[in-house]
Amino acid sequence: MIGYRREIDGLRAVAVVSVLLFHAGFETFSGGYLGVDVFFVISGYLISAIIMKGQQDASFSILGFYERRARRILPALFLVLISCLPFTWLWLSPGQMEGFGRSLISVVLFVSNLYFWSETDYFNEDVDENPLLHTWSLAVEEQFYIIFPLILILCLKGQGRFARLILISIGLASLALAEHWSKIAASNAFYLLPTRAWELVAGALVAYSEFRRGSAAESRLGWLWSLLGLLLILLSMLIFSDGTRHPSIYSVVPILGTVLIIIYGRSQGIAYRLLTNRLVVSIGLISYSLYLWHQPVFAFARLRFLLEPAVPVKVVLIALAFFLAYVSWRYIERPFRQLRQGAFTRKWIFAYAAFGSLFFAGIGSLGVTAGGFEQRFDPSLQAILQAGNDKSPRRDDCMIKGPNNLFTDKFFQRCTLGDLEGPKVILWGDSHADAIAWELGQELGTMGMGLTQITKGACIPIMGLVRGNCVKYNKKTYDYIFSNDDDILVLMARWTRNTESGPYDNGEGGIESGKTWQTDLVRMDEQTKQLSREDRVFSQIQKVILSYLAKGKKIVLVYPVPEAGWNVPKYVLKSLLYGNDNKQAFSPYKDGYAVSTSYPAFLSRNQGMLSALDGIEHPNLYRVKPHEYLCDTYIKGRCVNSLGNQVLYADDDHLSRTGSRLFVGDIAKIIQSISENTAATAER
Repeated sequence: MIGYRREIDGLRAVAVVSVLLFHAGFETFSGGYLGVDVFFVISGYLISAIIMKGQQDASFSILGFYERRARRILPALFLVLISCLPFTWLWLSPGQMEGFGRSLISVVLFVSNLYFWSETDYFNEDVDENPLLHTWSLAVEEQFYIIFPLILILCLKGQGRFARLILISIGLASLALAEHWSKIAASNAFYLLPTRAWELVAGALVAYSEFRRGSAAESRLGWLWSLLGLLLILLSMLIFSDGTRHPSIYSVVPILGTVLIIIYGRSQGIAYRLLTNRLVVSIGLISYSLYLWHQPVFAFARLRFLLEPAVPVKVVLIALAFFLAYVSWRYIERPFRQLRQGAFTRKWIFAYAAFGSLFFAGIGSLGVTAGGFEQRFDPSLQAILQAGNDKSPRRDDCMIKGPNNLFTDKFFQRCTLGDLEGPKVILWGDSHADAIAWELGQELGTMGMGLTQITKGACIPIMGLVRGNCVKYNKKTYDYIFSNDDDILVLMARWTRNTESGPYDNGEGGIESGKTWQTDLVRMDEQTKQLSREDRVFSQIQKVILSYLAKGKKIVLVYPVPEAGWNVPKYVLKSLLYGNDNKQAFSPYKDGYAVSTSYPAFLSRNQGMLSALDGIEHPNLYRVKPHEYLCDTYIKGRCVNSLGNQVLYADDDHLSRTGSRLFVGDIAKIIQSISENTAATAER
């Protein structure tokens, strides 16, 4: 039923090159991650065709199926894993080493999609620096292959009358779940099998159609359909971005394009000639090895280089990935797949798989239990090594995941800090507010006061603004705050990020990783629509804070924290280990070095927001400006990120507990003064 199809190898080449360019960081290929989706459709098609042919010939066996998968997947995978080990020892910090150990275990158990799903919260280190990030897609495929053959075999029993209906039902249910989760739980949608199954099922439906009706390759307009399919894929890769909901209903476009090529790709035409070009097919043949190698190559380069590698370096890295892929394919992948039963029996294949999995799981476990082998580094670096973890001990408990775990007894027990019996202050904000919560709570505790932390990542504490799924959360928070007697409210957020949208570029090589934000009004009239989005947000912030004040709240407004652009703990550590030629950003300070960024750059990015916040006038409004503590103080014209062994940031924009201590004492004093004045007024 199915023979070798050169154009499918060509399609693999399109898929793997797009993923490679995306992970290299070329912005033109902002949707290059869709290459994985193309692979899923191809896999669903080929695996289903193999099963159907085996059933038709009465030659299919589950054990034989898994043996072929082991021959196909494991040799090259194990080679890449063992090649990563010496570089992880040399270049990974203890925290990164622990993460690598966990990911190594998850890879050999084919659950790395679940691991990365659980680890991709707002605070984690850049996942692009994990050499095994890309293995999540292998895990999705293998989980699918555990379940799907049994489903398909059952579908084919008898006359297989309901096979198409069952496959379509599975596919539609999966797509519906992907559409739903992409709106409310993007990581679920991206990493988990239930929301990816429809892409594999799309390929399976094509295989089933060919099994029942034969190929459509002779269709008179097949060349046009295949060309349309290729255009849909390529345009999606250029138009989609990290801000596109995916997988979702939008993802139907590249999936449809892949389906059209599989159905009509054998038709002679432009698409066929492009996809069967000798060079393109050659890349397709090594696509699995290239997919395996590209992420470790880029990840280790990012770990070793002080900043994001320049374009010429990336070109060299791409060439290196191709070289390693060819060697891996030529001397490992292809020979192993071609070994016959007499040379390497099924029993030996499964024994090899078991031994290799146990070996790598053991190595991963050792890295975790040994705490990432801190002894690899000089003891003088310990404070810097720990800086990335210098965060609130309540961060995981008190950063709201959704609106339903708010304001229960359990929530208040976890997220009220300081003196639990004293007067309460509410801290309302996003993850920047969470970054100061613990230290502020400790300061207030010494004054006999408590702090209730209400924080959610990326949710600005302003009603009437929409950003992701913040609207419902803000409404519930607002109702709580204005229905209780706590008079003092601390508002803190990454205010400027909600108007500037783009990740921060400090102008000295530090470019924050992350998505583009689009905060805007929930509702607006025609006159408001004429304003720029930035002015709409500025105006809403002013109007809403004044409305909070009008309802009797006394507000301590914390201004924007200067963003760093680079991950400060990593930047400091790599500067000390490998050197730093940027003498302005990495300069001598007392007995060590200070890392800093430009104060004028901070003012340029934040000028509009600073003016908007300065424009709010009310006798019960009190201001704290972090930049006055960090910028133009220790170093003229610079905003400090670290001072010797004191690392003031936990990443590229969140203060560490050490950094927050620079000014939370003053916030606490303001709160104490407000409380005392309120009490004195009440007595009179």
